[in-house]
Amino acid sequence: MGFFKSLLGLGVAAGAAYAAYKVTKRYQENKEIDMIVNDDVPVEKSAKEVVGDIARAATEVFFETKDKAVCVYNDTKDKAVSTYN
Repeated sequence: MGFFKSLLGLGVAAGAAYAAYKVTKRYQENKEIDMIVNDDVPVEKSAKEVVGDIARAATEVFFETKDKAVCVYNDTKDKAVSTYN
């Protein structure tokens, strides 16, 4: 039981680290897009605005991941149904 608990904990930690990486990457992409829109003029943002930008990036990553998971689920379901029919 202890081994599987440790393995599960490691998987959760790895998943959280990967999610943080994806959110950071999306935040940087959004920041670059904002710079292009503002003609490469740096804009000072308050902490509240930065947190809002991070939340926007996290939401985008969440929905992207959800859409991929739904596609994988549907593909797997279709394969399983065609295998047993």
